[in-house]
Parts: sequence; C-alpha cells; structure tokens
Amino acid sequence: MKHQKLLLLSPHLFFFISAQNLGCGEALQDPIEFANGNSSVEEDSPSAENGAAAAPSDTTAPSPGTSNNLEPSESDPSALGTTDEEIAVDNDSPANLEETPLPASCTPGETGFSAESGYVIDQATCVHYQRFEAMTSKLSFAEATSECENLDLGGWSDWRLPSEEELSAIIVLNQLPSVDAELFPGTLVSLYWTNESSGSEPLIKVKALDFSNNGMVNPTVGASGGQAYRCVR
Repeated sequence: MKHQKLLLLSPHLFFFISAQNLGCGEALQDPIEFANGNSSVEEDSPSAENGAAAAPSDTTAPSPGTSNNLEPSESDPSALGTTDEEIAVDNDSPANLEETPLPASCTPGETGFSAESGYVIDQATCVHYQRFEAMTSKLSFAEATSECENLDLGGWSDWRLPSEEELSAIIVLNQLPSVDAELFPGTLVSLYWTNESSGSEPLIKVKALDFSNNGMVNPTVGASGGQAYRCVR
C-alpha cells in the first residue's frame, strides 16, 4: 500500500488522499469546502466583480459650533465681496446735503400778488417783498439798510431796501394802513424807508412813503430819524 498523507485541520479531521494514490484522474474538492458540505464554488462578491471596493459614504458629522450654511456672513463685508469704500456712506450725496429752497416760480408780466410763507411776490415784476415785519422799533436809514442786507429769508440773502417804485407797487388807496392787510399783516401806520437818498453826511435826505396817507412820497426825510422798513429782493 502506497503512502498516504494525513492533514489535521481544526476543528475537523480530514484525510487528504492524493489523487495519484487513489489512482483517480481528478483531484478531490477543497477539503474545507468538502467538510462543510459545500460542493459549489461561492459566487464572486459585487466588489470583486467591479475590481474595487465601494467608496465609503461621507457621513462625517459637523463639529460642534459649525454651521452647514455656506453662505457668507452679512457681518463680514469681505465675505460679501464688499470693501469698506463701497459700504461707506456718501456724505456728499444729495440726500445728506442741506436742502436749499428753490426760487418761487414767477413769469414777469402777469398780474396780482402771490403770498408765500415769509414773503409776497409781485407777479408783474417778480419782486419779492418781506411779508412780516420783525422789528420791535423804528430804525434809522443806516440801520434799516444793514438789517435788510443781513436778512436771510426764504433761502435768499440778497435782500435790500426797496426803491420808490417797488414800494409804491403794494400801496392800496383808502386803506389804513395803505396796504392789503391780508398780504402784509402787521404793517405799521408810518413812513417806510426807500433806498433812494440825496445829499451827504450829515445832511442826507431819504425818500420815504407814508402808509398812513395813501403812500404819499416824502423826499426829504432825515436819515437819522427812526422809520419803518420792508425789505425786498
């Protein structure tokens, strides 16, 4: 009897008999598969068929305090692609500049007067008249001239004393005072200075209109005396 080969495998004992010794043309099945009673070859796994293991899914959880929101923060201008110069307030924009009043609309040659908040416009000449008198006492010619030159009303600073013709335009006959009281409330029953004068110091004479007597012209009023005034532009 020829030699036999003995193979001990735990936990089972198998006898492996060589195909030569048995005189057979086929080799026995794998001893382990035979011992388990599995005579068929196990099918290849899908990963083996594909030649590579499946890629693991990305299930990494975000670390504590980390947001999944990838949008840039509004509090970070650089993340929004905005520079400090772009978000700076434009202090020279029209919205931040002091508003300057626009001139009242007027077309010379029309008739009547139009009353605004602090002045009246003669639609025939477009001359603007100070509507309300702010004086607490009558002023000399020099003082009244200075008050008008320093007046800032309606956004304009080019006010002055009126000429005789300009002051005569608001005279209303047979009224006391001789003016439309609705257009010019608070008008004094007094002489009013014009900007027309003659002579030299100390004998300067100024034209004044009498609003107590239908606007009668007095051409020789002393400049140092106190009279009423109304500024125009």
